[in-house]
Amino acid sequence: MPHTHPSTPRLRTLCMALTATFFAFLVHTVTLANTGQRIPLFAPFDGHPLSDKVGHFVLGGLLTLGLTVSTRFKTIRLGARHILLGPVLVAMVAITEECSQYLIPTRNFDLTDLMADAAGILTFALFARWLSKRISPHFWSDAGPDLSYSASSSDTADT
Repeated sequence: MPHTHPSTPRLRTLCMALTATFFAFLVHTVTLANTGQRIPLFAPFDGHPLSDKVGHFVLGGLLTLGLTVSTRFKTIRLGARHILLGPVLVAMVAITEECSQYLIPTRNFDLTDLMADAAGILTFALFARWLSKRISPHFWSDAGPDLSYSASSSDTADT
């Protein structure tokens, strides 16, 4: 009989809270950029070559990983394939945000930013897919892992 592992709900709640907090941070960052303000956290990286692209890669990738784990590796069906929902949602947000920069005077659309987002989303989605195969499906279920013990015939055999 499945038992609820005491840490399972807490880990899920922590993962969702961290992902929501990270998303709020990204929304704040985009808002600052849209209004032409500097982002203090990123100031040390100003002027470094490719720092913007690395930022897009890492931030998009981390959001992908967090959302994928928070949705318990949920997939959607696309034709005959099952695709992780998290990367799809993050890609939709990234495309919308980058394309919206055409309409904002303080911003510039940059296809290479979108490519860095896509690379981060894909890389972290592949990592999430690998991770999903390593984590027991019971770990993220509502019931938690099955911690009951039943002796097998080899455990009870007389030697």
